[in-house]
Amino acid sequence: MKSIVILISGSGTNMESLIAKSRSQGMDVRFTVICDNPSAKGISRARKLGVETIIADRLSQSPCMNSEDEEIFMDLLSGINPDFILLAGFMRIISAGIIEHYKNRIINIHPSLLPSFKGRDAQKQAFDYGVKVSGCTVHFIDS
Repeated sequence: MKSIVILISGSGTNMESLIAKSRSQGMDVRFTVICDNPSAKGISRARKLGVETIIADRLSQSPCMNSEDEEIFMDLLSGINPDFILLAGFMRIISAGIIEHYKNRIINIHPSLLPSFKGRDAQKQAFDYGVKVSGCTVHFIDS
């Protein structure tokens, strides 16, 4: 059985879709959700799916992980030992230490065709810019 950690910060709709699709396909996966926002709607979505959910609520408010944030996440992740980490609406920049430790095992979903329209509200950025074609990017995270 594969172990997959899904990191979320908000509504959890991407997380919910990933879990539902994998289950409908009969994939043998144990999911764990880690959320960095104690008020995120995704927490209740994960719990309704029966997925172990961890709230990492001792983090800094910085969008980039600092050394304390990295230590908290490394402790959480080492206890789970995931085969893959999926970023599904996770609104922090992962630290270099985590990226190196889980090299080629961290996958991000971004709601635009990167490198255009980075950061928050990517689809709104694309719409405001007037693009004729849009989409999403799924990619492995590296430094």
